[in-house]
Amino acid sequence: MAVNGPLTPWSDDGDAEGSRNPPARVDQFRAAVLAERRDFLDQLQQCCESQRSRGHRLAVLCVDLDRFKQINAAFGHDLGDAVLHGVGRRLASISDAVIASHLAGDEFVLVVPVADAAAALAVACAVRDGLAAPLRLDDGPMVRVHGSVGVALFPDHGDDAAALFHRADLAAYHAKTSSPDHCVLFSAALEQGPRERQRLLLALHQALEREEFTLVLQPKVALADRSYAGAEVLVRWSSPQLGDVPPDLFVPVAEDAGLIQGIGDWVLGEATRGLGNGDIAGDTRRRMAINVSAAQLQNERFLDRFRSRLDQAGVTGEVIEVEVTESALLASTAVAAERLEALRQLGVTITLDDFGTGYSSFSHLKHLPIDALKIAPEFIADIDGDAAAARLLAAMVAMARSLELRVVAEGVETGEQARFLTGLGCTEGQGYLFGRPMAPPDFARWLRDHDVR
Repeated sequence: MAVNGPLTPWSDDGDAEGSRNPPARVDQFRAAVLAERRDFLDQLQQCCESQRSRGHRLAVLCVDLDRFKQINAAFGHDLGDAVLHGVGRRLASISDAVIASHLAGDEFVLVVPVADAAAALAVACAVRDGLAAPLRLDDGPMVRVHGSVGVALFPDHGDDAAALFHRADLAAYHAKTSSPDHCVLFSAALEQGPRERQRLLLALHQALEREEFTLVLQPKVALADRSYAGAEVLVRWSSPQLGDVPPDLFVPVAEDAGLIQGIGDWVLGEATRGLGNGDIAGDTRRRMAINVSAAQLQNERFLDRFRSRLDQAGVTGEVIEVEVTESALLASTAVAAERLEALRQLGVTITLDDFGTGYSSFSHLKHLPIDALKIAPEFIADIDGDAAAARLLAAMVAMARSLELRVVAEGVETGEQARFLTGLGCTEGQGYLFGRPMAPPDFARWLRDHDVR
């Protein structure tokens, strides 16, 4: 049977209902035996119904052990079973799972209440990192076990148990086949039909070879006086076979296929080259923002490539701003922080993008090598006529300013939003109110029209 825990938050009172008692949870997991998948799905469905009534989210984590057959081959099946037993105990101790099951072979599944997708990814990364610690067996050797984790979110990725489990399992498959010790959050791109996905992948490979991508720029303004404050570089793809492919379709596929590093490097090269030769017009006292992915940050050659691009273009780090999402930092916090700090030493400004949609706490932010926060567009859209959303946004801006971080609001579309943000002390704004993403010639005209020299 699956191991069940309370759906209510843990309390500090050991006798209270829903209290946290790690030894008892470990014993529960130890007693569980290869739960029938149907039993698990029934329990997951009950959890979904309970959380639906409360408006809460659940993360379903499928954990597949990597290279487990090698342990069986080296030490025998008895020790392999002991490893599975130890992994089960560890999973129970490092997550707040309300269901924890060993379904079959080297596959485990956890169900964890979470706030949002970034929180779910953070739990997955914690599970992966927790598994990687050496595992000492009773009267046996010390072994190391690694796992790949796939995540699906209720209700975002499905509102019934079967769909959620299928999508978490699909994400785990992609995690395991793309790179060992990897965490993958389900996206619609993973579920595309094989032929359609293969067609898109082939076209993406050709796009990189034939440089079918283009850059557009969206201006940012200082909210206090509406003066030009910089721009964000965005990538667009017009495929001869597929037509204009939206970024929210091709970027996830590129990430899953390991092509995002090549695309990111192309964007960096084109943006710095354009700044260096004047193809991308702009006030060189204002920074050009470039998005950097988790895969780029984790690549050991990233810093060398970044320096090389700057040198080739003849520009300095002072004209570049790097935007990185919370999920990119969560994917490998120590490595990412180290490389971002190295960029700062080059004069590059670091901005945490899409802030508010992820898992970072303000106590965590003060330890990150960042200079600015970029508030996600959904928080800006909600302030019109929503007093609670306006108060939340005000609190976010106030706390960011208390950490002496520059605050950028993304998705500003109305004058009322801009005035409200200005009153809060928000530093900069970006959105259709000031300018849509534009091709470089159109951006140059925008600069002339706004008297930017």
